[in-house]
Amino acid sequence: MRGRFILPTAMALLVTACGGSTQGPTTWIDRPLDGMHVPLAKVTLLAHASDVDGVASIEFSLSMDLLSSVDTGGERLGQASMEWTPPGPGVYQIVARGIDTGGNYGPQASALITVGELPASAAPPPAAEEPPTATPALQSTSSSTPSPTPGGPSLTLIQNAHCRAGPGTVYASQEVLAKGVSVPIEGRNADNSWVWVRVPEGNRHCWVSVAAGQVTGDLTGAAVVAAPPPPVTPTEPDSTPPDITDYGASPALVQKAGCGEPSTTLVTAAVNDVGGVGRVVARVLGLGEFEMSPLGGQLYQVPVGPFGDVGEYSILILAWDGAGNGASAGPITVTVVCIG
Repeated sequence: MRGRFILPTAMALLVTACGGSTQGPTTWIDRPLDGMHVPLAKVTLLAHASDVDGVASIEFSLSMDLLSSVDTGGERLGQASMEWTPPGPGVYQIVARGIDTGGNYGPQASALITVGELPASAAPPPAAEEPPTATPALQSTSSSTPSPTPGGPSLTLIQNAHCRAGPGTVYASQEVLAKGVSVPIEGRNADNSWVWVRVPEGNRHCWVSVAAGQVTGDLTGAAVVAAPPPPVTPTEPDSTPPDITDYGASPALVQKAGCGEPSTTLVTAAVNDVGGVGRVVARVLGLGEFEMSPLGGQLYQVPVGPFGDVGEYSILILAWDGAGNGASAGPITVTVVCIG
């Protein structure tokens, strides 16, 4: 005999007034992925955002132009999706950004995609992904930003290449540099697999894989630049309630107090949760709740009673895990009689 339903968990998600965050949600794009090539048709945009204060909405934009703001309900993990119809073939930057329940915007996530077949005169397609590389622990040779060396090394791209926020494919692409572009190298990582370059327009820097181009000059003359911390992918909060099995009461036929022994029954249940069980109780209509104690091996037990009236009693087993997810099993029926 077994049953389960999810109980309300709102109280487990509350954050105290002084413990909230003002940094805004962390957002990531699930679809389309960065660098994808999709046909000229409707494209499903899908994103998630995570914030301890709750995610109120996620905004989708095309570069800087807002496409839609999708309400996500205010939970700690929000999901939003929409259908977008591209106006024509081309290279597009999809941007997603979460907003928490306090109105705080989080950092944006972006994906650069190619839609349809581009004519020869169109902008170049997005870069081929660099082969995944491990991100070594980097040490900066000085506390200040390295200065460019006049006549120093440069990188001439032999393919379209992502220019990333750090030396590795785990970092977000900040823009795409076209094949044939030559950029000055103003830094490198410790094993010379990635270079820190100045983009052709503006006083901005990003990282390009050396495998995407040809180096001119002495690369070892460039300073070793410390990498920024790699991005952390938020994990989904636990939303799975405990599993309640093998529950029952012994004896199921009880004599009420004053009519002989016994006047209580022993309620047992097996409760399991991968994240750990927080609390288990036996709830009896007319008598209240009885806290169940762990016996080991997922077993919980509590004496229930004494019973003051004859009749049938229904007992529910309620369990919660550490994240506040709840489950219920039962009812267990106990019959109380008075003999003699």
